[in-house]
Amino acid sequence: EKSHVISVEAAFQLCDALEERIQSSLGDKIEVELYSLLQLLTMDIFGLAGFDFAFHNSRNLQWHPVAAKFQFMKDEYERRMNNPMTGYFFGLPTKHNRDHAQANKMVRSFIEGIVEERSAQKELGGDFLGNLLRAREDLKEASSSKMDGKSHDSIEDTMTDVILTLLFAGQDTTALAITYAILEIARNPRVNKSIQEEINLVWKTQEEGNEEGNTSLPDPAALVYCSAVITEALRLYPSLPGFVRTLTKPVKVGEGSEEYTLPIDTYTYMPFWLIHRDERDFER
Repeated sequence: EKSHVISVEAAFQLCDALEERIQSSLGDKIEVELYSLLQLLTMDIFGLAGFDFAFHNSRNLQWHPVAAKFQFMKDEYERRMNNPMTGYFFGLPTKHNRDHAQANKMVRSFIEGIVEERSAQKELGGDFLGNLLRAREDLKEASSSKMDGKSHDSIEDTMTDVILTLLFAGQDTTALAITYAILEIARNPRVNKSIQEEINLVWKTQEEGNEEGNTSLPDPAALVYCSAVITEALRLYPSLPGFVRTLTKPVKVGEGSEEYTLPIDTYTYMPFWLIHRDERDFER
């Protein structure tokens, strides 16, 4: 429920900031890129829900310095992935490599500071970072007799890596998913109307059952149609087009005369985009 409240409050901050910018434009035309705005929003949500840090990207309509460095790291990673040959030159003192090393140092130092600050508190909290810290303490306790200084440093580095992985894997893909959902809602006025009707009905029903003064948000589980719209958007526009795997055991594919066995160590690609749009499973 906390993450639900955080998400809504961050979205309201973004809307308020946009409204303020529109009003200050004095009637001039304003164009904004939805995906970029939602990247600001999802970074705020992950920061607050994951480790209770307010980047205030949405409120300011610009990146927090640490978040900006993180975005640079993400963009640089994509650039390197699209040009594998650059992997041979990561150690050279080029501008890109120097900027990437500086960004990596700044982001990791920021995360290490948050971890250290939370670790010093009496209550670790129930968010992602709090659970991660408890897991760290359990690991240290279970292997205390075998740990040395190098092992301790390794655990701390792993903590930072896990948080970075959460941001890399979750923040951008969530922004992309919301962007495509809004795109399809804008293309389908009937769907937009049904979403508004369900939200209004659930909110009204909940308010009638609440005690006076209780203004809690609608239960997401009650928004059945809204959930279906998001799920359908994810089917049509998966955040990842597919993934690759190397088989660890033989796998049979196809049926009848078209059946074929893929041997161990086969390099396979699962094309989500095509699978999710296969008319044999999903009628138009």
